[in-house]
Amino acid sequence: MKITLQIIGEVCVLRLEGKFIVGGESVYVKDKVKNVLQMGMRNILVDFTKVPYVDSTGIGFLVSSHTAVTNAGGSFKLLGLNQRVREVLRITKLDRVFEIFDEEEAALQSFQSPSKKPRGRKTAASSDPEPTD
Repeated sequence: MKITLQIIGEVCVLRLEGKFIVGGESVYVKDKVKNVLQMGMRNILVDFTKVPYVDSTGIGFLVSSHTAVTNAGGSFKLLGLNQRVREVLRITKLDRVFEIFDEEEAALQSFQSPSKKPRGRKTAASSDPEPTD
């Protein structure tokens, strides 16, 4: 697996190329995430646009990397997952854990706004004037 690291503003983009499977590749990605955290970067976007396959070990490393980044006060997001990987994340309900993006621009912009939005509905203040006697 080939990994390219690119810094865009305050986001570190890890661009992966090749199969993300058991063995050195998965450990290498986890080590890269650890190195990025040691560099002081807290926002990580992992680009999967050139990854055709991820096995269960790869998914496990994504979960542990997400936990490490989150515990360090950062954000860990995924970009460009193919349909097969998306389906694995959906079945395992990990699609509820990871923020997943199709477009890089939208992913990068998401780091600028809070990722945890209030679930309640925003209501406008009433425009009716207070009754006066």
